[in-house]
Amino acid sequence: VFIWNKINEWKRRRVAEEDNDEDRIEDRMNVSDVSIDLDDEPLEIVKSFCYLGDVTGSCGGCSDAITARLRSAWKNFCDLLPILTDRAISLQGIGYAYSSCIRSVMLYACQTWATNVEDVNRLKRNEYAMLRWICHVRIVDRISTEELRRRLSLKPLEDVIRWARLR
Repeated sequence: VFIWNKINEWKRRRVAEEDNDEDRIEDRMNVSDVSIDLDDEPLEIVKSFCYLGDVTGSCGGCSDAITARLRSAWKNFCDLLPILTDRAISLQGIGYAYSSCIRSVMLYACQTWATNVEDVNRLKRNEYAMLRWICHVRIVDRISTEELRRRLSLKPLEDVIRWARLR
């Protein structure tokens, strides 16, 4: 019950943060002055567009796509939580399951993202939260993320993204 309360609390915070982000984007853009016509018919102007799970925002960039991928990854993480936190399974096996079921969802189509430092840090923060949860480690335990990745036999996130771009 405690874990599910924490998950719901985290979700409420993320939704509030995303609402604030959308308000800031609307403040920067004034799309009411723009009109696009195709064959003398006006096209609808939207803030974001989702196609096959990938999201493109009106401001460009990949932050909307990353937000969508993180939501999907957290959904899968919560669905697999009983398996990922089972102490009877080896950490290497859990790391393999994490890599194939959650990290692959989180980084789907990452080779097309034009990431900046903020985007990569957001991905890393989310991954580190998941890794700490899997390994039953709290932040106050002062165990480095490199150590957690070593326990789970995972490569660094930046290396996985770089490898996907080079394929």
